Amino acid sequence: MKFGLTSSRELRQAARMRLVMCRAATVCVLTMFAGCASRPPQIVAVPAAARPCFPTDDLTEEERQLNERLLLKALDSEALYTILSDIKPVSSGFERQEIVVATPDPTAVEAMRRVLATWHCDDDVQAGLQAFSRVYDGKRTLHAWVGRQRAVAALMRRQPTFFTALGLTPTLPVGETLLTIEVAEPAVRFRGYGWLFGYPDAAVDFFVDAAASQERSGAFVVRDFRSVPTFGHATNQFVWARPRGAVDSAAELAIEARARSVLERYRVLRARFIGEGKPGAVALVRDALRPGSDAPRPGS
Repeated sequence: MKFGLTSSRELRQAARMRLVMCRAATVCVLTMFAGCASRPPQIVAVPAAARPCFPTDDLTEEERQLNERLLLKALDSEALYTILSDIKPVSSGFERQEIVVATPDPTAVEAMRRVLATWHCDDDVQAGLQAFSRVYDGKRTLHAWVGRQRAVAALMRRQPTFFTALGLTPTLPVGETLLTIEVAEPAVRFRGYGWLFGYPDAAVDFFVDAAASQERSGAFVVRDFRSVPTFGHATNQFVWARPRGAVDSAAELAIEARARSVLERYRVLRARFIGEGKPGAVALVRDALRPGSDAPRPGS
Protein backbone atom coordinates (compact mmCIF):
# COMPACT_ATOMS: atom_id res chain seq x y z
CA MET A 1 0.00 0.00 0.00
CA LYS A 2 1.29 3.43 -1.00
CA PHE A 3 0.62 6.74 0.68
CA GLY A 4 -0.82 9.13 -1.94
CA LEU A 5 -3.16 9.21 -4.93
CA THR A 6 -3.07 6.27 -7.37
CA SER A 7 -5.45 7.21 -10.25
CA SER A 8 -6.44 10.14 -12.48
CA ARG A 9 -10.00 9.91 -11.13
CA GLU A 10 -8.75 10.38 -7.59
CA LEU A 11 -6.62 13.28 -8.74
CA ARG A 12 -9.64 15.05 -10.27
CA GLN A 13 -11.70 14.44 -7.10
CA ALA A 14 -8.94 15.86 -4.95
CA ALA A 15 -8.67 18.94 -7.13
CA ARG A 16 -12.41 19.58 -6.86
CA MET A 17 -12.23 19.13 -3.07
CA ARG A 18 -9.39 21.66 -2.79
CA LEU A 19 -11.44 24.18 -4.85
CA VAL A 20 -14.47 23.74 -2.58
CA MET A 21 -12.33 24.14 0.54
CA CYS A 22 -10.64 27.22 -0.88
CA ARG A 23 -14.01 28.85 -1.68
CA ALA A 24 -15.32 27.99 1.77
CA ALA A 25 -12.24 29.49 3.39
CA THR A 26 -12.64 32.66 1.32
CA VAL A 27 -16.25 33.01 2.45
CA CYS A 28 -15.20 32.50 6.07
CA VAL A 29 -12.47 35.14 5.82
CA LEU A 30 -14.81 37.66 4.15
CA THR A 31 -17.49 36.94 6.76
CA MET A 32 -14.97 37.49 9.52
CA PHE A 33 -13.90 40.88 8.14
CA ALA A 34 -17.54 41.89 7.63
CA GLY A 35 -18.24 41.03 11.25
CA CYS A 36 -15.31 43.17 12.41
CA ALA A 37 -16.52 46.08 10.33
CA SER A 38 -20.02 45.89 11.80
CA ARG A 39 -18.89 45.96 15.46
CA PRO A 40 -16.78 48.60 17.23
CA PRO A 41 -13.38 47.49 18.54
CA GLN A 42 -13.63 45.77 21.90
CA ILE A 43 -11.32 47.08 24.63
CA VAL A 44 -9.95 44.31 26.82
CA ALA A 45 -9.43 45.60 30.34
CA VAL A 46 -6.30 44.59 32.18
CA PRO A 47 -7.28 42.81 35.41
CA ALA A 48 -6.65 44.98 38.45
CA ALA A 49 -4.49 42.28 40.00
CA ALA A 50 -2.09 42.55 37.04
CA ARG A 51 -1.36 46.21 37.75
CA PRO A 52 1.33 47.03 40.32
CA CYS A 53 0.36 48.14 43.82
CA PHE A 54 3.03 50.20 45.60
CA PRO A 55 5.83 48.64 43.49
CA THR A 56 9.40 48.79 44.77
CA ASP A 57 11.37 46.85 42.15
CA ASP A 58 12.95 49.98 40.64
CA LEU A 59 14.01 51.49 43.97
CA THR A 60 17.52 51.21 45.35
CA GLU A 61 17.99 49.66 48.79
CA GLU A 62 18.44 53.12 50.28
CA GLU A 63 15.25 54.31 48.60
CA ARG A 64 13.36 51.27 49.87
CA GLN A 65 14.36 52.12 53.42
CA LEU A 66 13.21 55.71 52.87
CA ASN A 67 9.98 54.37 51.40
CA GLU A 68 9.27 52.22 54.46
CA ARG A 69 9.99 55.08 56.86
CA LEU A 70 7.95 57.61 54.90
CA LEU A 71 4.97 55.30 54.34
CA LEU A 72 4.78 54.32 58.00
CA LYS A 73 4.95 57.99 59.00
CA ALA A 74 2.08 58.72 56.61
CA LEU A 75 -0.03 55.83 57.91
CA ASP A 76 0.52 56.93 61.51
CA SER A 77 -0.76 60.40 60.57
CA GLU A 78 -3.95 61.74 58.99
CA ALA A 79 -2.80 60.34 55.64
CA LEU A 80 -4.16 57.02 56.91
CA TYR A 81 -7.64 58.33 56.06
CA THR A 82 -6.54 58.84 52.46
CA ILE A 83 -4.40 55.75 51.87
CA LEU A 84 -6.75 53.21 53.44
CA SER A 85 -10.07 55.04 52.95
CA ASP A 86 -11.71 57.90 51.07
CA ILE A 87 -12.53 60.04 54.12
CA LYS A 88 -9.85 62.53 53.09
CA PRO A 89 -9.55 62.77 49.31
CA VAL A 90 -6.08 64.28 49.83
CA SER A 91 -3.59 64.47 52.70
CA SER A 92 -0.53 66.69 52.66
CA GLY A 93 2.34 67.69 54.93
CA PHE A 94 3.13 64.37 56.60
CA GLU A 95 6.69 64.92 55.31
CA ARG A 96 8.41 68.15 54.25
CA GLN A 97 11.46 69.24 52.33
CA GLU A 98 13.04 72.68 52.02
CA ILE A 99 15.09 74.15 49.20
CA VAL A 100 17.40 77.09 49.78
CA VAL A 101 16.49 79.27 46.84
CA ALA A 102 19.94 80.85 46.49
CA THR A 103 21.79 77.51 46.49
CA PRO A 104 19.26 74.79 45.61
CA ASP A 105 20.27 71.13 45.93
CA PRO A 106 17.86 68.68 44.28
CA THR A 107 19.29 65.47 45.81
CA ALA A 108 16.86 64.94 48.70
CA VAL A 109 13.89 66.24 46.70
CA GLU A 110 14.57 63.88 43.81
CA ALA A 111 14.95 60.87 46.13
CA MET A 112 11.63 61.61 47.79
CA ARG A 113 9.91 62.11 44.44
CA ARG A 114 11.18 58.73 43.23
CA VAL A 115 9.77 57.08 46.34
CA LEU A 116 6.41 58.85 46.21
CA ALA A 117 6.06 57.94 42.54
CA THR A 118 5.67 54.30 43.63
CA TRP A 119 2.64 55.11 45.79
CA HIS A 120 -0.03 54.03 43.36
CA CYS A 121 -2.53 51.18 43.19
CA ASP A 122 -5.22 50.38 40.62
CA ASP A 123 -5.15 53.87 39.09
CA ASP A 124 -6.60 55.30 42.32
CA VAL A 125 -3.89 56.07 44.87
CA GLN A 126 -1.49 58.81 43.72
CA ALA A 127 1.25 60.72 45.52
CA GLY A 128 3.88 63.36 44.92
CA LEU A 129 5.84 66.29 46.28
CA GLN A 130 4.29 69.75 45.94
CA ALA A 131 6.32 72.96 45.97
CA PHE A 132 4.55 75.95 47.53
CA SER A 133 4.54 79.20 45.64
CA ARG A 134 5.73 81.47 48.46
CA VAL A 135 9.30 81.72 49.73
CA TYR A 136 10.04 82.39 53.43
CA ASP A 137 13.47 83.26 54.82
CA GLY A 138 15.01 82.36 51.48
CA LYS A 139 13.54 78.85 51.53
CA ARG A 140 10.83 77.15 49.50
CA THR A 141 8.86 74.45 51.30
CA LEU A 142 7.69 71.26 49.62
CA HIS A 143 5.06 68.94 51.11
CA ALA A 144 4.59 65.27 50.41
CA TRP A 145 0.98 64.52 49.47
CA VAL A 146 -1.13 61.46 48.78
CA GLY A 147 -4.55 61.42 47.13
CA ARG A 148 -7.32 59.14 45.95
CA GLN A 149 -8.31 59.87 42.36
CA ARG A 150 -11.83 58.48 42.75
CA ALA A 151 -12.49 60.43 45.95
CA VAL A 152 -11.32 63.67 44.33
CA ALA A 153 -13.46 62.92 41.27
CA ALA A 154 -16.49 62.33 43.51
CA LEU A 155 -15.82 65.64 45.28
CA MET A 156 -15.72 67.45 41.95
CA ARG A 157 -19.05 65.94 40.99
CA ARG A 158 -20.53 67.17 44.29
CA GLN A 159 -19.15 70.68 43.78
CA PRO A 160 -19.11 71.05 39.98
CA THR A 161 -19.46 74.83 39.79
CA PHE A 162 -16.44 75.52 42.00
CA PHE A 163 -14.04 73.08 40.35
CA THR A 164 -15.20 73.47 36.75
CA ALA A 165 -14.78 77.25 36.99
CA LEU A 166 -11.09 76.56 37.68
CA GLY A 167 -10.84 74.25 34.68
CA LEU A 168 -10.69 71.19 36.93
CA THR A 169 -12.54 68.02 35.94
CA PRO A 170 -12.86 64.55 37.53
CA THR A 171 -10.38 62.92 35.15
CA LEU A 172 -7.52 65.27 36.02
CA PRO A 173 -4.61 63.76 38.02
CA VAL A 174 -4.62 64.79 41.67
CA GLY A 175 -1.27 66.58 41.42
CA GLU A 176 -2.55 68.93 38.71
CA THR A 177 -5.60 69.74 40.82
CA LEU A 178 -3.39 70.62 43.80
CA LEU A 179 -1.19 72.87 41.67
CA THR A 180 -4.22 74.80 40.40
CA ILE A 181 -5.61 75.25 43.92
CA GLU A 182 -2.23 76.34 45.30
CA VAL A 183 -1.88 79.31 42.94
CA ALA A 184 -5.52 80.43 43.16
CA GLU A 185 -6.66 83.58 44.99
CA PRO A 186 -6.85 83.13 48.80
CA ALA A 187 -10.60 82.49 49.16
CA VAL A 188 -10.55 79.90 46.37
CA ARG A 189 -7.36 78.35 47.73
CA PHE A 190 -8.80 77.99 51.24
CA ARG A 191 -12.05 76.47 50.00
CA GLY A 192 -10.37 74.13 47.57
CA TYR A 193 -7.92 72.80 50.13
CA GLY A 194 -10.63 72.51 52.75
CA TRP A 195 -12.77 70.27 50.57
CA LEU A 196 -9.82 68.26 49.27
CA PHE A 197 -8.64 67.63 52.84
CA GLY A 198 -12.03 66.20 53.80
CA TYR A 199 -13.28 68.90 56.16
CA PRO A 200 -17.05 69.34 56.72
CA ASP A 201 -18.74 71.94 54.53
CA ALA A 202 -19.58 74.13 57.54
CA ALA A 203 -15.92 74.16 58.62
CA VAL A 204 -14.81 75.11 55.12
CA ASP A 205 -17.36 77.94 55.00
CA PHE A 206 -16.28 79.21 58.42
CA PHE A 207 -12.59 79.27 57.53
CA VAL A 208 -13.16 81.08 54.24
CA ASP A 209 -15.47 83.65 55.87
CA ALA A 210 -13.10 84.16 58.82
CA ALA A 211 -10.18 84.78 56.48
CA ALA A 212 -12.21 87.33 54.50
CA SER A 213 -13.31 89.06 57.74
CA GLN A 214 -9.73 89.28 58.99
CA GLU A 215 -8.61 90.68 55.64
CA ARG A 216 -11.23 93.44 55.88
CA SER A 217 -10.89 94.36 59.55
CA GLY A 218 -7.46 93.14 60.54
CA ALA A 219 -9.00 91.41 63.57
CA PHE A 220 -8.39 87.71 64.09
CA VAL A 221 -11.61 85.68 64.29
CA VAL A 222 -11.50 83.54 67.43
CA ARG A 223 -12.20 79.89 66.87
CA ASP A 224 -12.15 76.40 68.31
CA PHE A 225 -10.66 73.32 66.70
CA ARG A 226 -12.11 69.86 66.14
CA SER A 227 -9.69 66.93 65.86
CA VAL A 228 -10.13 63.37 64.69
CA PRO A 229 -7.54 61.05 66.31
CA THR A 230 -4.80 59.34 64.33
CA PHE A 231 -2.46 56.56 65.40
CA GLY A 232 0.31 59.04 66.14
CA HIS A 233 -1.66 61.86 67.77
CA ALA A 234 -5.01 62.29 69.46
CA THR A 235 -5.27 65.89 68.21
CA ASN A 236 -3.87 68.42 65.75
CA GLN A 237 -3.35 66.19 62.69
CA PHE A 238 -6.76 65.65 61.11
CA VAL A 239 -8.12 68.95 62.43
CA TRP A 240 -10.31 71.84 61.29
CA ALA A 241 -11.41 75.20 62.69
CA ARG A 242 -14.97 76.03 63.75
CA PRO A 243 -16.70 78.92 65.58
CA ARG A 244 -15.89 79.42 69.25
CA GLY A 245 -18.25 77.36 71.41
CA ALA A 246 -19.57 75.21 68.54
CA VAL A 247 -20.92 71.76 69.38
CA ASP A 248 -20.37 68.66 67.30
CA SER A 249 -22.47 68.59 64.17
CA ALA A 250 -23.92 65.49 62.53
CA ALA A 251 -21.35 65.82 59.74
CA GLU A 252 -18.46 65.96 62.23
CA LEU A 253 -19.75 62.96 64.17
CA ALA A 254 -20.15 60.99 60.92
CA ILE A 255 -16.54 61.70 59.91
CA GLU A 256 -15.29 60.68 63.34
CA ALA A 257 -17.30 57.43 63.29
CA ARG A 258 -15.92 56.46 59.88
CA ALA A 259 -12.41 57.39 60.94
CA ARG A 260 -12.68 55.37 64.13
CA SER A 261 -13.44 52.24 62.11
CA VAL A 262 -10.45 52.83 59.82
CA LEU A 263 -8.13 53.50 62.77
CA GLU A 264 -9.22 50.35 64.58
CA ARG A 265 -8.53 48.29 61.48
CA TYR A 266 -5.14 49.95 61.08
CA ARG A 267 -4.17 49.15 64.68
CA VAL A 268 -4.77 45.46 63.95
CA LEU A 269 -2.84 45.57 60.68
CA ARG A 270 -0.01 47.53 62.25
CA ALA A 271 0.47 44.94 64.97
CA ARG A 272 0.72 42.21 62.31
CA PHE A 273 2.95 43.99 59.81
CA ILE A 274 5.14 46.49 61.70
CA GLY A 275 7.99 45.48 63.97
CA GLU A 276 11.20 43.50 64.03
CA GLY A 277 11.10 40.66 61.50
CA LYS A 278 7.65 41.63 60.16
CA PRO A 279 6.78 42.45 56.54
CA GLY A 280 6.65 46.25 56.85
CA ALA A 281 4.57 49.22 55.71
CA VAL A 282 4.53 48.45 51.97
CA ALA A 283 3.28 44.93 52.64
CA LEU A 284 0.65 46.33 55.02
CA VAL A 285 -0.73 48.69 52.38
CA ARG A 286 -0.77 46.01 49.70
CA ASP A 287 -2.65 43.66 52.00
CA ALA A 288 -5.11 46.36 53.05
CA LEU A 289 -5.86 47.46 49.49
CA ARG A 290 -5.87 43.91 48.12
CA PRO A 291 -6.58 41.62 51.08
CA GLY A 292 -4.38 38.53 51.15
CA SER A 293 -1.92 39.70 48.49
CA ASP A 294 0.95 40.13 50.91
CA ALA A 295 0.08 38.22 54.06
CA PRO A 296 2.61 38.22 56.92
CA ARG A 297 4.96 35.31 57.35
CA PRO A 298 3.96 32.53 59.78
CA GLY A 299 4.52 33.53 63.37
CA SER A 300 4.53 37.27 62.64
